[in-house]
Amino acid sequence: FAQKIPKFGGTLGVGWTSLAHSDLYKENVYIASLARLLQANQDRKISVGVNVKMMEQWTNLDYLLNKNDPMAAQNKSKTVYTIDAGLWMRLKDKISIGLMAKNLTEPDIKRDTGANAVADKVPMELHAGAILHGLSSGAGKVAIIPGAEITQRSGKTRFHVGAEMWFTGNNLAL
Repeated sequence: FAQKIPKFGGTLGVGWTSLAHSDLYKENVYIASLARLLQANQDRKISVGVNVKMMEQWTNLDYLLNKNDPMAAQNKSKTVYTIDAGLWMRLKDKISIGLMAKNLTEPDIKRDTGANAVADKVPMELHAGAILHGLSSGAGKVAIIPGAEITQRSGKTRFHVGAEMWFTGNNLAL
């Protein structure tokens, strides 16, 4: 959910995602977001945003596998916090460029605190992307917005391309 706050000059948002499997495993991510338009004129718009995330992980797998291990019974859950930050710029109504860094603090979600514990860090992700506005059919009934993104996570770089197609005066998109 996001709500524009005119007095603040920006938008506040909240979100939640959940991944669960019965009584064995659960992940929750709670997000509070803040975005603000820094500059707007006929040539460009610039916005910045930040997310503060609380990440919870709960598992019962260790206890189910080894019920005699007191450590497995104690360390069933872990909560960590991290931050995402982003920058968006639209140039001359033709090109939009975005940069984003996720999980800036690379929190360690490991539950085991014993001598042989291995870190289980949530890796930082870097994203950069661009889209091209203004490609439309002669009648203006269909608009196509192509885009590309490059991401890096855990030393792996990926490249993504795609497009949106808007129909009937921007009322329907695919």
